[in-house]
Amino acid sequence: MLTRPFCDQIMLQVVASVWLDSAGYDPEATSDEVYCVWEAIKKYANIIREQRLDSKVFDYSFNSNNLNSLIEALVRKGDLNMAWRVIREEMPKHDLIPDKMVFYTLVSQLSVNGRLWPLGKAMVARFNKHYPGPVAAALKDPECPHTLKAMIYAGIRETADN
Repeated sequence: MLTRPFCDQIMLQVVASVWLDSAGYDPEATSDEVYCVWEAIKKYANIIREQRLDSKVFDYSFNSNNLNSLIEALVRKGDLNMAWRVIREEMPKHDLIPDKMVFYTLVSQLSVNGRLWPLGKAMVARFNKHYPGPVAAALKDPECPHTLKAMIYAGIRETADN
């Protein structure tokens, strides 16, 4: 049987992802508003943490799915710089290391639109500079779409040329 604090922590994580996904898909929302949703969720988690006696057992922290939801929402809004800031600043605060899924979340939408390829190549180059492991893993992944692999190779080549 699950304990109530554990259920509360899972509920917080689920609600966080749903709210962030909703904000990302809202055509009226801006990237600043998406980030405000994230800040409100973190504030709520801190309130729970302070009020719960069991917070030493359950820290009401966020997981990689939550951060991926935030990154995806920001990419949907076209704010790659803020998405990159989440990877470089927010993920370490939650003891999360960018992996292949984070990389896919950041660049996959950019690979399907030829007009966005320059941005995609730049993000591949930036990600590869700081986190080469997930980029290499994506290239070895048989499920990685061909358009994304082509963009990855182009981004890596661009890095090597500079």
